[in-house]
Amino acid sequence: MSKLFEEAWEISQKENLTVKDYKKIKEISRDIPESEERDMGYILEGLFLDIPDIIKREGNDNFLEDEDRER
Repeated sequence: MSKLFEEAWEISQKENLTVKDYKKIKEISRDIPESEERDMGYILEGLFLDIPDIIKREGNDNFLEDEDRER
């Protein structure tokens, strides 16, 4: 596994993800090697499941990237 993937994995395992975590995982997902894209997809799916909780804690969804607002 690449260091990028390992970093994304570690972040995704946190109990309560933050806006900073969301942004970092999204950033990593753009730079992940092609060989790890499928596994990164699992991390992103988990992230998307956590978005409602992040929004609730944040009080808004201003941090979401446009592509995630449509989900």
